[in-house]
Amino acid sequence: MTTLETIPEIIRLARRSGLESVADRLDYLYKLDVDNGDEPMNSDTVSMLVLFMIEHPDMVTDMITVNPDGFVHATWDITQSSRLDARFLPSGNVWFAYTVDDSDSDRFKILKKGEVSPNDMLKEVMPFIERST
Repeated sequence: MTTLETIPEIIRLARRSGLESVADRLDYLYKLDVDNGDEPMNSDTVSMLVLFMIEHPDMVTDMITVNPDGFVHATWDITQSSRLDARFLPSGNVWFAYTVDDSDSDRFKILKKGEVSPNDMLKEVMPFIERST
């Protein structure tokens, strides 16, 4: 895996790779002031997200946030009623949840969740995605 030193370098890589909306969102988040007690954006997690999106161009999203630990989180709307949420971790893994709207309530149902490598996350949720599209 390529290791980039700074978040601005990672953002430039995203732009060069055609991920303009991702680069714009990451740039915006990077420039925000960090709240008291929160950690600054973690460059390892930013790098993992960008490299994952470069490897999987059909998985592009600009629904990206940063949690108080500084880890990036991305959400992909797979269909109108299903989504994949992933928090990228400095360990090289992602914590993910694949959810669908529960037609019997105003809530959602978790079909699959766990902590694995980003590519293993796709392997684990692909059967659900294929059934839903």
